Amino acid sequence: MEHLISLSRYDLVAAILQSVLIIGALGTAFGYLTKRSGNRSSNVFFSLLLVAFSFSIGSLVFEHLGLPAKHPSLRFVPLWFTWTIGPAWFFYVKFSLFPSYRWRWTDAKHFIVPAAQAVYYTIVFFGGLGEVVPETVFGIRATTLDEVIFLMSVFGYLFVSYRYLRYKAREIGEQRLRWDYWKVQLLRRSQRILFVLLTFNFVFVVFNFTTVQQSGVGLLHLRGFYASSSLSFGLILVYLLRGVAYRQHFYPQVPIDDLAKVGDSASDRLDALTITHKGFCDPDLHEVRVARAVGIPPQQLNELAQEKGYKNWWKWIQSLRLREISKLRKSKPISLRKAALDVGFASLRVALRAFRKRA
Repeated sequence: MEHLISLSRYDLVAAILQSVLIIGALGTAFGYLTKRSGNRSSNVFFSLLLVAFSFSIGSLVFEHLGLPAKHPSLRFVPLWFTWTIGPAWFFYVKFSLFPSYRWRWTDAKHFIVPAAQAVYYTIVFFGGLGEVVPETVFGIRATTLDEVIFLMSVFGYLFVSYRYLRYKAREIGEQRLRWDYWKVQLLRRSQRILFVLLTFNFVFVVFNFTTVQQSGVGLLHLRGFYASSSLSFGLILVYLLRGVAYRQHFYPQVPIDDLAKVGDSASDRLDALTITHKGFCDPDLHEVRVARAVGIPPQQLNELAQEKGYKNWWKWIQSLRLREISKLRKSKPISLRKAALDVGFASLRVALRAFRKRA
C-alpha cells in the first residue's frame, strides 16, 4: 500500500485507465470468439489483435505501478506481444474483404517473428535470465529497438492492407447500397486513423531515442512523459473498440440517407438493402444495423419477415443465404465452403446446420 501511495499521479491515473481498458478489450475479444455473426476467421484475428494489445498494455501497467523496479524479473513477463499486432490486423482485413479465403500453410510465415518475440520473453522470464540480457543492442536500448521494430511492422502491414482495400474498392465501384462498399469505407477510415495514432506514438519513441543519443539520458524517467507515451498506445486500443468493433455491429449497414432514396416504405427499403443489393451476404449482418439503416425499430423486422411468410427476420435471412448457395453452385463449379462463406455464413459448419434445420 505504501508503494502505491508513493507513485506519481500520472502513473496511478495511467494504470487505472489502462486496467479498465484491458478488461473491456479482453471481454470484447471473448465476445468475438463466441459470437454467431461475422466471418469466423475474421473474428478470430480481430480477437487475437485485441488480446495482443491488451497483454502488451498489461506490461505497461506493471511499469506504471513500479513493479519491475522492485522485482527486475517482471520486466520479462511474457505479456509483450506487440509484433503480433500487425499480422493480426492484416488478416482481419483480408478475411473481412474476402470471407472465403482459405488459410494456407505459407501464411504462417507472418507469425514467425511474433512467435519468436513470445518465445524470447518466455525463456528469459521462466529461465531467470533477466540479469544477463543486455540493455543495449548496437548502442540502442533494447526496449527502443523493440518498439521501432513493432512500429515498422505495423506500418508495413497497414500498407499491405491498404492495397487489398484499394483493390476491393475498385472492384465494387460506386455501388453505394452494397454492404461491402461500406465495409471497405469503414476499414479505410480505420486504417487512416490507426496510421495517425501510430505516428503519434512513434513521435514519443523517436523523441526519447534522440535525447538518449544526444545526452545519454532518456525522458522515460519523467513520469508525465512516460504516462503520455503509454496512454497514446492505449488510445489505439480505444479506437479499435469504439471505432471498429462498435461501428461494425451497431452503425447502420448502409447510411440511412442513401437507403431513404429508394422509397418511403420500410418494406421497400428492406428489400432493396437485403435482396436487390444482396445485403444478406454481409457476414456481420445484425438486426440493429439493418433496422437503423431501414429506419425502423429492430422488433419491426420480425413483423416484415412474417408478412413474407417467415417465422422471424433471421429465418428469412437464412433462407436467402441457402437459396443463394444453391444458385451459385448451379451456375458454376464452386465448393460448398466457398459458397457458404461468400453468402455470409460464419463458417461451413454453420451453413450445414442451417441446411439440416431446413430439411
